[in-house]
Amino acid sequence: MHDDGWELSGCPVNGPAVAAAGRHVAIAWFTDQGRMPRVLAAFSSDGGRTFSPPVRLNGDVTLGRVDVVMPSADRAFVSFIERTEPGARLVVREVRRDGTAGSLATVAPISRERTSGFARMAMAQGRLFVTWTEVPPNAPTRVRAASAAIE
Repeated sequence: MHDDGWELSGCPVNGPAVAAAGRHVAIAWFTDQGRMPRVLAAFSSDGGRTFSPPVRLNGDVTLGRVDVVMPSADRAFVSFIERTEPGARLVVREVRRDGTAGSLATVAPISRERTSGFARMAMAQGRLFVTWTEVPPNAPTRVRAASAAIE
């Protein structure tokens, strides 16, 4: 899909995410190539044989932990975690096949710790649903959810 040259000797927690609409495919992934953490996304219109050049999606320093959904052949929504001064935030960003990306939308503050897990998304009846693990200090871990209407 894309040779970004990032090599890691070990088992990374930041694997790619893939979604499809027929033969159209969207893929999102984290890379730390060159010690520049990024979330990238690319599209394929031939069932994943070839991919478009990647589009960078993160604005701030990212921790990755991506997910992707594809409501139609020409657009996808990618979730990932960005660092903030007090901790981190779960964000979602729309990306289109033509390489344009929408604004970052903050879903919620989130822990930087691995125990915060990976957000998962789904589309149903014109709504985007996002679930994630909330890890409050000195309290039980909870599963949280949010949704938004998608035009």
